[in-house]
Amino acid sequence: MTEDVKPTANRTLFAMKHENKGVISMHWLLDYWNLKKEIVDFENKLIQLKEEPVEPSVIQWLEDFIQAKKSDKLELEKLVGTFGNLDNQILKMKYIDGVFLKDIGEKLGYSARHIYTAHAKLMKNLKEETAGEYHEFMDR
Repeated sequence: MTEDVKPTANRTLFAMKHENKGVISMHWLLDYWNLKKEIVDFENKLIQLKEEPVEPSVIQWLEDFIQAKKSDKLELEKLVGTFGNLDNQILKMKYIDGVFLKDIGEKLGYSARHIYTAHAKLMKNLKEETAGEYHEFMDR
């Protein structure tokens, strides 16, 4: 790592701003899970590096990189909050806000059964669309 290299984080979420306005992809959820995983992985690496004799600029670079990832995650959360369709609302409330499916139904005015069914269909479609690429996230 050199000091002139600036930390960059996952920029795929910014492409979502320019997608077809009529159809919003559910792939943002995979980007979100990846960002969360990357942040944890890099924070663990930072802890390890701080216990070793490492150049301070490397530590600073990694801290900046982690901060960039966290900023991307927050921006993605804000962006997803602007999506109005029910499918994205269900996914956001469950995976970002941590709301149980039955509570999502109550908050949005739908039966729990409707939300459970919609969620199952969403996850099935997402799994099929990604051809199992993101199987590590799908069991959440």
